[in-house]
Formats: sequence, structure tokens, C-alpha cells
Amino acid sequence: MIRCALSFAAGITLAQVQLAAELRLAKDCTVHFTTQEQGKLRLAKRDVYIKGMSPFERAAKIQKAGPISTDQYIEFIQKQVVDWSDADQAKLLKIIQAAKPKLAPYAKHFPRDIYLIKTTGNDEGGAPYTRGTSIILPRQRLGQSAARLERLFYHELFHILPSQKPLPAG
Repeated sequence: MIRCALSFAAGITLAQVQLAAELRLAKDCTVHFTTQEQGKLRLAKRDVYIKGMSPFERAAKIQKAGPISTDQYIEFIQKQVVDWSDADQAKLLKIIQAAKPKLAPYAKHFPRDIYLIKTTGNDEGGAPYTRGTSIILPRQRLGQSAARLERLFYHELFHILPSQKPLPAG
């Protein structure tokens, strides 16, 4: 009986953690907080961003002399991915929840899934950026005020939109 109750409680706790790791931004769009492993996999994709970089650009981004191969660059950026703290997730969940009504007119243009990846910031000189439907946020940016973080979320979100369905004219 006790073992059954403990298993049930553990299942509920696991479900709560999983629910906290994502939030519906719109009817057909979910925002996901990636784990460290998920973030590494997403950043390792050889997408347009990675394929478009020159060896010099890769070297400049990781602040190393000499040409840097694609594999070296991917290995470096993967090492920058960190797990989300409960406090950072809670802060962003609150911001995303508040953003939902403001973003409702654009909801049909959102991708099905948006992924939030937290990094050390060493991957882009401390700057947030997007890749596909991922928003990469350096940990030092998460210490900003809620108002600045909300503006940052909108800014990065609107980088994702042009790669999705076209926005209406006017």
C-alpha cells in the first residue's frame, strides 16, 4: 500500500515537472524548455546557420585563432548548453503567459513548437539568438527585469516568424 502511494506521488511529481517544462503559447504552438541534452542535439544540427559559416567566422565566435572546423564549432557550442533552473523557468513561464493575449493576433503564424535553450552565453558573445524554431538565451540575460526579458522574448520570437507562414501585409 505504501509502495503504491509512493509510486503514485512520484508519478504526479514527474507529471508536474514535465508540465512546467512546456507552455502553450497559442492553440497550435507550444513553448518547450529543453534539457541540456535536448539543447545540445538541437544546436548540433547542420542547418543553414551552421552550413553558412566560414572557418574564420567560427573562429571569431569561439575566440580562437586559426580556422575552426564545423565539428570543432559544434562541439564548442554544445558545451555551452546548460539546464534550466526552476527559478528561470518560472520567470519565463510568467512572461510567456502574460504575452499570450498580446500575441494572439499572430498565433496562426507561429510554428507548432518553439524551443528555449539556455546557454552560458559563450557561444555568441552573450547575445541571444535564434536557430530554426529555437530561441537560445544566455544565462546572464535571464537576470534582467521581467519587462526587459519580455521585450527580448518578443524580439527573438519575431525572428522565428519570418521562417514560418507569411505575415499579413499592412
